[in-house]
Amino acid sequence: MSSTPPAGKPGKGRRLLGWLRRGAIVLVCVLAAAYLVYWAWMEIVASQGRAELARAIEETDTASPGWRWDDLVAARETVPPGEDSWPLIEALYDAGGGLLPQNRLADEPPWADAAAPNRILPPDSVTWLLRRERLIAECLPLVDALQELPRGNLPDDLWENRDIGGRLDDWPDGLPVSVAAAVTAQRVVEAAVHDGQPETAARCLCAMLRIGAAHRDDPNFRGFSLRVSVRKLAVSGVERLLAMTNPDEPTLLRLQELLEAERRENLAHAMVRGERAQWARFLEGLRAGQRPLAEHMQRGMPEAWLLVRILAHHQAFLLPAEEVQTLRAFQEAEAITRRPVAEQPPEWDRLKRQVSGAWPPELAIQLSGRAQRLIERCSDRFLEDQTRLTLVQTALACERFRRVQERWPRSLEELVPAYLPKVPRNGWNQTLRLVERPDGLRIESPTEIAGTPYQREPLGLGLWNPDQRRLPSPPE
Repeated sequence: MSSTPPAGKPGKGRRLLGWLRRGAIVLVCVLAAAYLVYWAWMEIVASQGRAELARAIEETDTASPGWRWDDLVAARETVPPGEDSWPLIEALYDAGGGLLPQNRLADEPPWADAAAPNRILPPDSVTWLLRRERLIAECLPLVDALQELPRGNLPDDLWENRDIGGRLDDWPDGLPVSVAAAVTAQRVVEAAVHDGQPETAARCLCAMLRIGAAHRDDPNFRGFSLRVSVRKLAVSGVERLLAMTNPDEPTLLRLQELLEAERRENLAHAMVRGERAQWARFLEGLRAGQRPLAEHMQRGMPEAWLLVRILAHHQAFLLPAEEVQTLRAFQEAEAITRRPVAEQPPEWDRLKRQVSGAWPPELAIQLSGRAQRLIERCSDRFLEDQTRLTLVQTALACERFRRVQERWPRSLEELVPAYLPKVPRNGWNQTLRLVERPDGLRIESPTEIAGTPYQREPLGLGLWNPDQRRLPSPPE
């Protein structure tokens, strides 16, 4: 008998194929409908974001006139040639090349081998300095000239941070020019201290602060970080000066006044305004298609090409909302920087809690997450910097007190008002502490974080009795 199926009745294979075709068509229709629903919904989200962004821009225009990047560029002041410190900073960087080993592992002297700031350097470090005595002598005229120039014209490629988020990379020889120049001045401080010349060391410390001040109008996190780094070097240099020499009253007073002027400068304010303007310009460029969003996101996920394209397509709808969150977060940060420093810590804590939950996870892909971390780092570094400057001013006041009274102060109140205008507090508005030691005195910043079981990194400066200064280096 024939097994051929009757004519007009399709076989099982053909029926299955037909069902598969119909199923595929239904699936495509469902996916198309789902995408249309998704696209319509995201268009609504984007439309709402654009409306909210218009309100946020209007609020910022009212609260901070001239906040856009073009306004900051137009308001940038040019320092006259005779008052410009930047050529001297570059000259110090060049002249001090021999004081900055290119291969740190091969030629860096063992500075860290000294047991304490009140001990002379180990023999290897002293030999290293003596071999570079001519270079140090060449740097001194530049150091003296820098003391009178508190402002500088930064090169355009330094003034404008082209990489959003305050990245610090691609520097020549691994160090920015200003930090390298400050390290060179620090080497000259060490040579002067080694030779027992406190006035020369103090001049170098003043020059270090002038080097940092060249970034005074630098409108980004990078410039803010560089200036804080230079200040940190200067603070360690003052501690070394007080531990190895006995500076006279005019030298101590000049350093104290200069550090007080540094402390009063609102570094965070210029940084927040500049970063906000650059972030706004960057996000606006993404929305306008001047730079593909996928290209920016590809940097964080170089291998996931298809995933990046899908995420970029989704996030393009969310860019207006992201710009709103970023703009308002920076606006809050600017308002905080306008407050007195004593009132800022709780406001920074509030803002950090606010921004940590402000952006949904889908908004934190490479963009707002970086803005959030930038705000957190700004507040932490600014308050630490304020604390270090207050500590070193208090140390100078204590040394001045000791020279007159021939003893260390027993409390901070003894320094007021002759040596300090008020009892010193750290950046978090906590009173500093004096800790007596057999060999001198230590000034410490409280580490407790109010309302939490956590503690900050300890910050403090040591002062030594005159007979405990300039002690020999420890035996190897």
